[in-house]
Amino acid sequence: MTAFTSPVVIGTDGLNRRLERIPLNAGSEGQFSEAWLQKALFDQPTAIPVNEIDPHIGPLVPICMELETGAGPADILYVTPSGQIVLAETKLWRNADARREVLAQILDYAKQLTAWSYDDLAREASRSSQQGPGYLMKRMLESHPKLDTAVFVDGVNRSLKSGDFLLLIIGDGIRSGAESLVGFLQQYGNLRFSLGLIEVAAYRLSASEMLLQPRILARTEVLTRMVIVNEKGETVQEAPTSEEQEIENPSSDASWFAAFWTEFMGVLRLDDPTQPLAIRPPRAANYYLYLPPGSSNQVWISAYLMQSKFEAGVYITFGKAFQYSAEVYAALLDQKEDIEREFGSKLSWERNEATGKIWIASERVGYKDLNNPEDRARVISHLADVMNRMINAFRHRLVALTVDRFH
Repeated sequence: MTAFTSPVVIGTDGLNRRLERIPLNAGSEGQFSEAWLQKALFDQPTAIPVNEIDPHIGPLVPICMELETGAGPADILYVTPSGQIVLAETKLWRNADARREVLAQILDYAKQLTAWSYDDLAREASRSSQQGPGYLMKRMLESHPKLDTAVFVDGVNRSLKSGDFLLLIIGDGIRSGAESLVGFLQQYGNLRFSLGLIEVAAYRLSASEMLLQPRILARTEVLTRMVIVNEKGETVQEAPTSEEQEIENPSSDASWFAAFWTEFMGVLRLDDPTQPLAIRPPRAANYYLYLPPGSSNQVWISAYLMQSKFEAGVYITFGKAFQYSAEVYAALLDQKEDIEREFGSKLSWERNEATGKIWIASERVGYKDLNNPEDRARVISHLADVMNRMINAFRHRLVALTVDRFH
């Protein structure tokens, strides 16, 4: 991603002065904190370049800080005159784990809000702001006196019900790994959201003045997901938005699969720190992670259980929406010898000429009873090891093969 240059102040005397960038962290003269950045962005919402993410979103009206969502407090709640919900999390990054944690947090907050109505949002905004009942509408009318209140309430309800949110991650020094953060977010389930990663650069103007310069690092398109629900309207499976069929799911007990994959996630350790992980365990026979170029319907790796044959394994496949699947697969096939040497054993390579479906699979492992602790632990350990080694062998190659096409 292109680096930003420091601003230059040109004086009337013809002298130029390049501004000194100040790191926004607690060690910078002890004056900065996440709370400081949060308050600055709450007070000055026009500084946030939201129009570069969505030119139709409209102006942001700051409603409250520390909105209690039920999954934790969201740093800042903004609402637009059309009723669009905007959540922002401010972070002064210390390490890569902190980046991933704040992404998981804001997604959990967003998912909680999908069970809310306008009345719920108004109530919690009043509590967080300590401004009393009716504060949300009062604040909107102060900012936009000609607001159509009925249309606004309908817009808020629509945004909440569909999960149609703008999610903003705002901080200092988040340039490193920004693209992998977007890939991490693209795994999330049944929300329809846009994401913006915004870096705030600070520059010293004088001993008493500072320039804040927020700028977009990365953004997603609106993310959509296919969600399978049962007759009670409960989410059973968050599936890839592709034509992939699950290897097998003969059991209706989704909680059993969730428990199995929870154990698997506790064992899975990846050598590649850039590979996004799943946020929550699936409730079906497949556990999948998205590989470069990163979108949910292009390339993914899946660990699976085939219960009728008492076998389990790991495969990589390409979605029909991935327009470069044939040439990327051919390039990988040319590297087959090196890939299998790096992976540590032979792989099965298949491409259906009629449908174009691609499978690159590991050797399956057999089992007798996954409710038996020893059998279960052995299969989980095998799947975790194979998935890690396959990611090691394929991820960097997929990055090299797709970077020019998608960036």
